[in-house]
Order: sequence, then C-alpha cells, then structure tokens
Amino acid sequence: PRRQRETRAFGMFDNLSDSITNAFSMIGKEEKLTPENIKKPLKQIRRALLEADVSLPVVRRFIANVENKVLTMDLQVSK
Repeated sequence: PRRQRETRAFGMFDNLSDSITNAFSMIGKEEKLTPENIKKPLKQIRRALLEADVSLPVVRRFIANVENKVLTMDLQVSK
C-alpha cells in the first residue's frame, strides 16, 4: 500500500511537471505577454494543479497572483 501511494504521488508530479512545461512552451511562442495570450497556458496550469489535488481556493489564489503579476509587469519573452 505505501509503495502504491508513493508511485501514485510521483506520477501526479510527473503530470504536473509536464503540464507546466507545456504551458511555458505556449508562452515562449509569444513576443510579449498579454491577457489574451496567457489565458490558455494559465488554464492548463489550473487544470494540472486541480488534477494534482491542490485545493480549489489555493489554485484560484495562485492563478490570480500569477495573472496579476504578469499584467502589472511589462514582460518581454526572450527567445
């Protein structure tokens, strides 16, 4: 039973890592971060966090904080 929990936890982190990596690759295609081009990657990160059993209030706060920081900073994506 303990081994199963550990294996399941590692798989959950792999999925989370893959989803976040994929979201960053979406962002990397853009020259400048805007509200429009961060929606899809943030949605993917939100989904991955929820699938990893992160509580909904924590996910909402995290996504709101990231969105706020991106929108209040003039970020250029380096290629």
